[in-house]
Amino acid sequence: MAVDEGVVEDNAARIKIIVTPSVTPPKLPYTNDELKALFASPVFTERFRQKGGAGEASIWLPLVGLFTGARREEMGQLLVSDVKQEDDLWYIHFQTLMDEEDGMAPRLLKNVGSRRKVPVHNQLLSLGFVRYVDSVRVSEKPALFPLMKWTRERKTEAWGTWWGRYAREYVPDTRKSFHSFRHVFRRVCRNAMIEVSIRNALTGHTTGDVAEGYGRDHEGNGIDLSVLKAELDKVKYPSIDFDLIRCT
Repeated sequence: MAVDEGVVEDNAARIKIIVTPSVTPPKLPYTNDELKALFASPVFTERFRQKGGAGEASIWLPLVGLFTGARREEMGQLLVSDVKQEDDLWYIHFQTLMDEEDGMAPRLLKNVGSRRKVPVHNQLLSLGFVRYVDSVRVSEKPALFPLMKWTRERKTEAWGTWWGRYAREYVPDTRKSFHSFRHVFRRVCRNAMIEVSIRNALTGHTTGDVAEGYGRDHEGNGIDLSVLKAELDKVKYPSIDFDLIRCT
């Protein structure tokens, strides 16, 4: 308070503000050893599937999270039509727009700044992400992860519970969760010397800087996809042996 800090002499309203520390421990990024253990586990190397993992969502959500820093719910509610090409560049369009005939619950993003286009990293292309998208497209199912079920207005709540159980076998640290992929992505971007405006454009963070809103197109994009792609491909995970991962 101002009185406590000596800014004013008296507290006329006699109001005391008590700040208590949060009892929820902060989420931390996965370490290199933890990433190695996770991506060497049966879901990724032996095509092991459990019902709670919603089929191929069990392998692709962690991989896409690793190379986009996207939030779990943002990925879980993606449609096949959200994976697009522009000038030969594949990208994922995180958006809230939805045709009524899709017959699905409305998709929600955390805020306006979360609407963005994120290029598909070269490693995801090598692992067959576009082939997976095409396989779902052929099935004529609108959802990119069709076995994911809505629970209490959230698409990935049940899936998140499954991931928590599965990942805890390989990463016992309770400060780590699926959101740790978002943390590790930001960390790796910083280590790769990717500037903050690029990092924010990729992860959908906003700074409140009015000037950053200038030059954006009608979809809110302020940086060309080709520039984002070149920077995104600097993201590397040397502790993970991607040759062992079996996506198809």
